[in-house]
Amino acid sequence: MTDAGAEKARPQPDEGPSLPLRLLFVLGLLIVGLGLSAFLAEKEKSRLDGAALHRFQVVCDTVRHTLDERLMDAAQFLRSGAALFDTANAVSRRDWRVFSTSLDFGDSLSGIQGIGFSELIPRDGLAAHEAKIRAEGFPEYSVRPSGVRPQYSAIVYLEPFVGRNLRAFGYDMFSEPVRRAAMERARDQNRVVLSGKVQLVQETDTDVQAGLFMFVSVYRRGLPIDTVEQRRRAIFGWVYSPYRMTDFIDNSLKGMEDMLKGQGITLAIFDGTGTSPDSLLYGSAPRSRGASVGAAPATLSLALDFGESRWTLRFERPGDLLSPAESRRVWLIFFGGTMLTLLIVGLAYSLNRTQENARAMARKMTAQLRESEASLRESRENLGAALDASEESIYLIASDGTLLALNTVAAGRLGRPVKDLVGHRSGEIFPADLEERRRPHLERALNEGRPTSYEEEAEGRLLVNSLYPIVGEEGRAERLAIYSRDITDRRKSQEEVAFLLARYHSLLETASDGIHVLDTDGNLVEANAAFCSMLGYGRDEIIGLNVAAWDRRWSGESLAPRVRSLIARPEVFETTHQRKDGSLFEVEINAVGVTLQGRDYLYAAARDITERKNVESVLKESEDRYRSLFESALDAILLTAPSGEILTANKAACQMFGMSEAQIVAGGRGGILDGSDPRLGPALEERRISGRFYGELTFRRANGEKFPGEISSNVFVDRRGEARTSMQIRDVTESKATLAALHEALATNKNLLGELQHRVKNSFNLISSLVSLAASEASQEESKLLLEELDGRVMSVARLYTLLYASGSFEEIRLDSYCAEVVAALSPLAGSIGLETKMDPLTIAAKTAAPIGLIATELVTNSLKYAFPEKRGGQTIRLSLRIEGGEGRLEVADNGEGLPPGFSLASSGGTGLILVQGLAKQIGGSFGMMPVEIGTRWLLNFPLGPAE
Repeated sequence: MTDAGAEKARPQPDEGPSLPLRLLFVLGLLIVGLGLSAFLAEKEKSRLDGAALHRFQVVCDTVRHTLDERLMDAAQFLRSGAALFDTANAVSRRDWRVFSTSLDFGDSLSGIQGIGFSELIPRDGLAAHEAKIRAEGFPEYSVRPSGVRPQYSAIVYLEPFVGRNLRAFGYDMFSEPVRRAAMERARDQNRVVLSGKVQLVQETDTDVQAGLFMFVSVYRRGLPIDTVEQRRRAIFGWVYSPYRMTDFIDNSLKGMEDMLKGQGITLAIFDGTGTSPDSLLYGSAPRSRGASVGAAPATLSLALDFGESRWTLRFERPGDLLSPAESRRVWLIFFGGTMLTLLIVGLAYSLNRTQENARAMARKMTAQLRESEASLRESRENLGAALDASEESIYLIASDGTLLALNTVAAGRLGRPVKDLVGHRSGEIFPADLEERRRPHLERALNEGRPTSYEEEAEGRLLVNSLYPIVGEEGRAERLAIYSRDITDRRKSQEEVAFLLARYHSLLETASDGIHVLDTDGNLVEANAAFCSMLGYGRDEIIGLNVAAWDRRWSGESLAPRVRSLIARPEVFETTHQRKDGSLFEVEINAVGVTLQGRDYLYAAARDITERKNVESVLKESEDRYRSLFESALDAILLTAPSGEILTANKAACQMFGMSEAQIVAGGRGGILDGSDPRLGPALEERRISGRFYGELTFRRANGEKFPGEISSNVFVDRRGEARTSMQIRDVTESKATLAALHEALATNKNLLGELQHRVKNSFNLISSLVSLAASEASQEESKLLLEELDGRVMSVARLYTLLYASGSFEEIRLDSYCAEVVAALSPLAGSIGLETKMDPLTIAAKTAAPIGLIATELVTNSLKYAFPEKRGGQTIRLSLRIEGGEGRLEVADNGEGLPPGFSLASSGGTGLILVQGLAKQIGGSFGMMPVEIGTRWLLNFPLGPAE
């Protein structure tokens, strides 16, 4: 020990109590300094942890927003596909390939497996569907999996149609529950829908990834889709995209790798709200930054709602959220405070020696603190620069509508500096009507605490606004981050693409000519359906063929010069084409050169003129035949214009009118028709309205003589498209005179026949009078009865002629009226016996009615004579006439004594019954008696037509 140390160690009388106090002071100062250093370091760490957590949340929100945009972009492309079906009558496989090529998967939709169309097929349409696809060049095509189901949904289009996608061709997505559920939701809601987690049929044994689908419904054109039932009836199919999730997410997050890698963030995406391994859609590989030893990892779960589906995005970052620079800052504060404390403690021992060092150390620490603050400001400026670098308008607003922050793009669209906007209410910045439309969306996002998106029109622009609520410490949404993107130009581009595709389809596929495009070597690079059908090839067969395959005139060394010559100078020429089956036909080619993307092509339109050639030949033959018939016709034939101009006349017309053809043509319609005929005006009007007229008009010859003519006139259009009329005229002067004579003779004969009929009726009445007179003078009762029967028969025939004369008919008569009069004529003989009739209306030939009237007279007379020996009340005779089974039935029945036992019609010797049987046979009928308990019943069946 040195003298100085010993001296210090020795207690001094005047310093006794000061050493313990100084030690206590130094010890207390040391404890306070270390505690304050730890407190400041912990406070700075908490502040930096909060800032790091905010950066973590911003990155997570950016990832969620990016994925949401990618899904919206994919949905827009699917809607464009659905619009293609809505604007075209039919979409072919080539149309779909052209459309999908225009989408540019490599740049716009990288990570998507493709875009396809799945057609809905009813069970009874499955066979026809498979036959149709096989006819397109896929002979082994079938809908998979096999089996009987109520409905099928086959993938018919999927582009790009290579590699893994070939495995999906013909797959029935309706056969798998998860896919079917998403397709039915898209159909019923008419919205873009995401499916749940599935395994794609495109997957192989290597690099198997989780998959899902996005669907947009395609409805049949012209059908209503306002209700769910209407949509289910109108559904035609679905435009869809399959996703291999790892490929899709990795490609969607390109450009953000450095941001995620710098913070060591990993991402896991789950289907639904849970985070079970079975619902995992995507899991990123661990980032380069490792977790701190012993620190629990930081996690954040965000919900992404799209297409009626929810994804749970689970972000994980190492437990130490601070960057190395921020950790160094915390330790710098702690160790700086500790060193400062030690310096202060050292000052207590040696103020003079350490005072200057303490000031230097304080200055150094102050500089470090300022450096840390500058670093913090730089971080904030970098974040602001990142926001300002975005092409979207970004706003941060409080729940009360106060604008907290915005980027320069948003300020530029509002036309005011950022500093003039921050702190103001949105109602003070945006127009009142726009604010009113936005309010429900903002309130819903704040109340539900879930992101939402919507489209709006503002100042003639179409915007997509994405709202992301930021939840505070109490679990309530206190702020909203708003991303506003202008999609006006993109929407117009999509509509223009759909319109151009529809117009291209309409012009190319509806053309009746065979449109085809050749390169300078004569190879076919494009053809429409009409050209394929014309040559009998499928489109896949014909593309790439050389023109020499169907046109033998184009071959050899002259082929290429011929093509280049047509490209340089358009030409229309005729040639012969050969179909696939070897048959030949004539065509007319209209060829012209076009330049596409710096290359020359020959655009040609082929028209089959075989029929035209045949028609020309037939037309010439027809014209020759027409001229022969025209000149040799016996009737006058004129070819005229509707205005009355006569174009040509045949020889018969010249003879009829006594004029040459030139005179007829010069005189026109007025030169041959009598203008005073009142029938002329209505005839011309009828022909103008209906296009034809047939009737009689008055004509005039060259000498002024008028004559009646029967005219047939028709309006037609000739091959030049001009309206013409034909007039065929026949002189009916002689035929009208003959017809008048015939009418006069017919009237005379009719009068003579009526007079004859009247005389016959009078003759029968005279005979009846003579018979009645003889009967009244007969002395014997038997003779009297015979004469009365004869009188009844004569009167029966007389009644027939009376009815014929009264009706004016000579061939037919009402049988029911005739029989009624016959029965009425016998009533004087009936006395107290009742005569009843029940007859259906029946008209028959007069020659058949006469025998039936005689039969009725005989049967009623027999009943009066033999059925009622004792005249008493209640005795009746009934006569009925009806039609059954296509025959007439005449029935005479009485309730008298009936026929004697053992009576047989065959052995009956009565004159009346023999007469009845003979008359029945005469009219082709049958006569017999019917069994009854009381009285007799006679039945006559007779045909309604004339007897054989």
